[in-house]
Amino acid sequence: MSTQTTKKTKSRSEVFLEASIKNMRLSLSDLSMEQFVIQNLETLFGLEREEYLEKITQEKGKDKGNGYYSRSFQSLMKNGIQIHIPRTRNNGFSPIAMNLFKMSQDQVNELILTLYKKGMTTRDVADVMTDFFGDSVSHTTVANLAEQFHEIRETWEKSKLDAVYKVMFCDCIFITVLKR
Repeated sequence: MSTQTTKKTKSRSEVFLEASIKNMRLSLSDLSMEQFVIQNLETLFGLEREEYLEKITQEKGKDKGNGYYSRSFQSLMKNGIQIHIPRTRNNGFSPIAMNLFKMSQDQVNELILTLYKKGMTTRDVADVMTDFFGDSVSHTTVANLAEQFHEIRETWEKSKLDAVYKVMFCDCIFITVLKR
């Protein structure tokens, strides 16, 4: 009787994930929390690229991984983070997961402005940003953002109104009628 061993061929994604987990286990004791998060994100991006390459190879043709590029993100953590994002030769790949954690400066400014509009003082807003997010924003920065908001508000208030506005007002009542 001969014994046959059948090997299941692993997909590119499975091979990549196994290697990433092995590397992470080896360096786990040396990683800070920030490094751990960055390494997990880079693994997620790499896994996403491998799945993209498997799919594109089956559907359209050939594309290959082409290294990584570095990208710095200002986040609501104390320091910005730098992540290595995988790319492909044909530039057809962009990680979807990257949009899940990225917060732009415009969004941070909008948050600051919203807190200010709700009645918090500039120093209170600066303290909230520091306490909750670890991101130090000076009360002067908050005041400058508030001044920009006031300029926009004043411009809107001083804009000319049209002579006539067409308005339609609808009112209704909903009554349920039951059949007997």
